[in-house]
Amino acid sequence: MAMVIPQLYIGTIQSAESLNHLKDTGITHIVQAMGGLEPMFPKQFKYKKLNLEDSPYENISSHFESICMYISDAMDRGGKILVHW
Repeated sequence: MAMVIPQLYIGTIQSAESLNHLKDTGITHIVQAMGGLEPMFPKQFKYKKLNLEDSPYENISSHFESICMYISDAMDRGGKILVHW
């Protein structure tokens, strides 16, 4: 997991699977940008789930506005967000 800016992190699925690391980092929200996966810790974190395929033809730009709003709202409330794929 790597900090992009304060309160916003990016990482792989392995980052999202480590409950202790997520808690130690202070993560409160998770953007799950991959299909076929249910949130691992739905009682501990708030999730925004995107059902995306790992394909060059996937139109991820259609999700940008809602994801930006989700991240902005979480940050305004003092949250820390992990975006993982």
